[in-house]
Amino acid sequence: MPHVERMNDEELQNELTERGFQCGPITATTRAVYQRKLLELRKQLPEKEKRQNKNDRQILSQKCDRESDRLGSLAARECDRLRAELEIALNGRRIAEEEVRRQMARTDDLRLHLVSRIDDIISANRKRTFDPDSP
Repeated sequence: MPHVERMNDEELQNELTERGFQCGPITATTRAVYQRKLLELRKQLPEKEKRQNKNDRQILSQKCDRESDRLGSLAARECDRLRAELEIALNGRRIAEEEVRRQMARTDDLRLHLVSRIDDIISANRKRTFDPDSP
């Protein structure tokens, strides 16, 4: 996943659209707004992953129910244990994904801030260089 400040206008617009956000034209004044919006959208757990987690739970539950009927109470206890393990694993994965997203967002925010500061410094230096009245 490319960093937002490295994306060209088309890439930025495409990813925003893929994530369900319709944006207008990307210009010098709207680019930073859309970059921040994309960072926010990247932090959210994608709907596809949420659906997949729910689907995984349903499939496992259905399999366990079929096995329980076939094998009796021993299988039911084992299925309950497996459900609990799956729930713990899915929660752990969700927590890890959220932490990675937070770290990526912090890194992206810092990069955007640094790029902005560098642009300010370059502009100030150019102004000083080309403005004969500046000290």
